[in-house]
Amino acid sequence: MPEFTQDLLSFQLYLMQKLQQTPELTTLAIPIATRKNIYVYNLVNKGEAKLDVPAGSYQALRLESEELDGERYVVWCVKELEYLPVKIQKIDHNGDITTLNLTMLVKTPK
Repeated sequence: MPEFTQDLLSFQLYLMQKLQQTPELTTLAIPIATRKNIYVYNLVNKGEAKLDVPAGSYQALRLESEELDGERYVVWCVKELEYLPVKIQKIDHNGDITTLNLTMLVKTPK
């Protein structure tokens, strides 16, 4: 198994950590294990843009994966939220899109 292999949930935390350590990164390779295989997703920094999700409006960093096994992902991360992914899209080989949006954010006092 490749070093730093993630699953479909932990990759979000790993991505946040990497962006906090190196906010100017242009590409990032993340090995992700599924039930059947391990894929290395190469995320490419596509720059920042304003993004509206149900939880609010944010200036978000857009990262896109290269197509792999007929699928690709687009992830929007917000610097002011420690690079929390606020929107994730999965585009399959048919062009069907599955979208996850941040719907609510509750900040707790430190």
